[in-house]
Amino acid sequence: METVDLFKKKFSILQDISNAIVNSDNINTIANMLLDYAISYANAEMGSLMLATDDELSILASRGLDSQFDRSHKIRIGEGKSWEHFERIMNLYKSLFPDMKV
Repeated sequence: METVDLFKKKFSILQDISNAIVNSDNINTIANMLLDYAISYANAEMGSLMLATDDELSILASRGLDSQFDRSHKIRIGEGKSWEHFERIMNLYKSLFPDMKV
């Protein structure tokens, strides 16, 4: 029974995320909603969502971090713990979806 409930919860989250993406053209609104779901799902107290550009990662949305830190914190691509975590996630996606361009 727990498996069915977990599936329903995950499916509901995916529906809400899909609806938000379809109904909003504001990247900040979508990022904040995604972060809220991730924090809730993980039962976390804080978190951040980072945006990758050509040469750096910057915080797009966060909860529980100092707002001055949010605006000023940028990580050059290839440096720092956040980048190491990002690389692990991207490698996982590449292994799961070898035909998908990420």
